Amino acid sequence: MLVSFFVKKEFRDTTGALMFSRALSACLNLSCCFSMGNSCWKSYDYDIDEELDYSGTNICVIKNKENLEKIISESTNTNKMVVMNFNATWCEPCIAASRFYIESSKKYPYFLFVAVDIDDLDELASAYGVDATPTFFFLLGGTTIDTLVGAHKEQFEKKMEILARFYQ
Repeated sequence: MLVSFFVKKEFRDTTGALMFSRALSACLNLSCCFSMGNSCWKSYDYDIDEELDYSGTNICVIKNKENLEKIISESTNTNKMVVMNFNATWCEPCIAASRFYIESSKKYPYFLFVAVDIDDLDELASAYGVDATPTFFFLLGGTTIDTLVGAHKEQFEKKMEILARFYQ
């Protein structure tokens, strides 16, 4: 409880928050990194200095709010599911999650996959209520139908399979 209180206090200051989160997630081996003081626990063997790389995939990296609004509008007009990944380049669990996120984008090419870096678009992360990374949103017709917080591969894959059955 003491750590949780300290983390929430620290995350009011965004300058020190990234370094504190990175250090804490590396020490505690979290399955999601703190962005507003929440955490999930799990260990990974990935190098925290490895960067997220979606090049060569069908994942659209969101650069601004208007870009995301355009994709959501397109998905509504074409009745496509949007699978949105809020992540951070410094977050070890995000790097682990990027592997199964990329696999899923190849397995389900009829879904629209998007990635949002919370450091680049913190106001968008706040608008969606993202408290930890990675956080996945599943949207249909512009409406969130499901979410998943943390780099939980099995849970993510199960959600994708269920949504694919209902979507097709």
